Amino acid sequence: MKKLLFLIMALVLVVGLVVPAVLADTYYSPDNVTTTGPNTLVWTGQGAANGELNTVICDPTNYPDGYLHWVFTYDNDVVQATTGVTPQLTLGGSGAGIYNWTKHAGHMFHFYTPYYTPDSILTAVVSFNTTDETGNGKYNLVISHGCSGDGGGTKGLICVQKFYDADGNGTWDQGEQELYEWPVYIYDEAGALVDTLYTPDCIALEPGTYTLEEDMPTGWGNTTPASVDVEVTTGSEETVWFGNIELGRICVDKFYDTNMNGQWDQDELELEEWEIDIYDDAGNFIDTLEAPECIWLYPGNYTAEEAIYVGWGNTTPAEVDVEVRTNSTDYIYFGNIQMGKICVDKFYDADTDGVWDTSEVALCGWEVKIYDEAGALVDTLSTPECSGWLYPGDYTATETIPAGWVNTTPKSVSVTVEAEMVQGDKEYDVEFGNICLGPGGGKTLGFWSNKNGQAVMGDNGGVGPELSLLSGLNLRNAAGGNFDPTSYAGFRTWLLSASATNMAYMLSAQLAAMELNVEAGLVSGGALVYLPCTGFISVSNLWQRQTLN
Repeated sequence: MKKLLFLIMALVLVVGLVVPAVLADTYYSPDNVTTTGPNTLVWTGQGAANGELNTVICDPTNYPDGYLHWVFTYDNDVVQATTGVTPQLTLGGSGAGIYNWTKHAGHMFHFYTPYYTPDSILTAVVSFNTTDETGNGKYNLVISHGCSGDGGGTKGLICVQKFYDADGNGTWDQGEQELYEWPVYIYDEAGALVDTLYTPDCIALEPGTYTLEEDMPTGWGNTTPASVDVEVTTGSEETVWFGNIELGRICVDKFYDTNMNGQWDQDELELEEWEIDIYDDAGNFIDTLEAPECIWLYPGNYTAEEAIYVGWGNTTPAEVDVEVRTNSTDYIYFGNIQMGKICVDKFYDADTDGVWDTSEVALCGWEVKIYDEAGALVDTLSTPECSGWLYPGDYTATETIPAGWVNTTPKSVSVTVEAEMVQGDKEYDVEFGNICLGPGGGKTLGFWSNKNGQAVMGDNGGVGPELSLLSGLNLRNAAGGNFDPTSYAGFRTWLLSASATNMAYMLSAQLAAMELNVEAGLVSGGALVYLPCTGFISVSNLWQRQTLN
């Protein structure tokens, strides 16, 4: 930038003598020209061999006793301002001489010199001491000025500067550079725009309260107030400087991580409008983003925390710490997957068909355990109940069967929670059927071998029909031969002699007792008997099978 190669000189023309009392009503910024001659100011800047030309035209008839107000600005604290000779302004031509600064405010030195005559050429050189060998281009003069007269002025002066606040402390520290040509808007008390200054710059204004608002480009932030109120009085001089710093960005997005590998693969979908909260390093809430979205932030440490909706799980960390740096962008991708539930229930399977019929009741409070594919227990449920949310994968639901009960459906059921995204919740229902084992109301061998059993067998006028019925069962005796009873006494003796040492004999005795139970109406032929190896079978079918054998 040309302005960074040499000192730019500007003039502010004000009313009075060398030390002014009031400012004139006329105030404007000069136009740059390339010619010299009458009514022309010639000046030389730091680092420039020939300088630059600015036209300053004032009417000597209306402003015969004017003076010049010079505002020298700098952006490095190595400029010495401790003595009356540093920096100095040297004028050649009309008003020739060496002039010391009379006011030092902010990063500005103010000089007052005699006004030049319309037919003269004025050469101005500002000189200063510095320990910064790279100081060329870090110093300039404000490009604005006014014309002064012999009284009647009421205005005050406002000057503005901007600096790059590298450490963000709101103070223009040594080594921090000045920012040039940044707009600053000036509004009056009614909110009307008065003028736009481009830093560094000055303006003369009538007394009153004004608001200065700096323009803030995208990607920049203020480290000093972005809006400042200034009270202007007659002859007042106020300098306002704005600190700024380049910001950094955090950009967030979310994706459906179908294979749960924590990577956004080519065929995986974007999840839009999911909320992600941003916190600073003190834990203070900053903003809520809706992925995909970006946010500009001041340099520092932040945490991005995603909101995980019910029924969903994260496949990447739900919280990510980020160090935001100036002029940088950090991208954060959150992976998510839809989860599923396993819901279990149990029913009393009265007909043992493994199907929950409408007439069959639920069994509540029965334990069912859920295991993952590695065999690890992930949940213990009590029917009817659903598990917690489970990541996609293979699981096993296993029921606990109390003593005296038998399952009519598989004791363990495999369930696969699918990875694909669906509308609504993913719920996988598992139903376990059970039935209770009991005596069933039948009489024992002891009953049929005593007088009570004999009385039941003879209830229809004698035991003949019952003995005939038993003879058709292919009963076995202790020797393994056929036993066909012909009298109650013989049947009783055979019944009482049965033992488990001869299993065919004992089973024949049990069969005979069950046949008598059915014949007497004590047990239904359709009643079920549980055989550990075979399962459930009706009494009638069991009798038929035994008869065939």
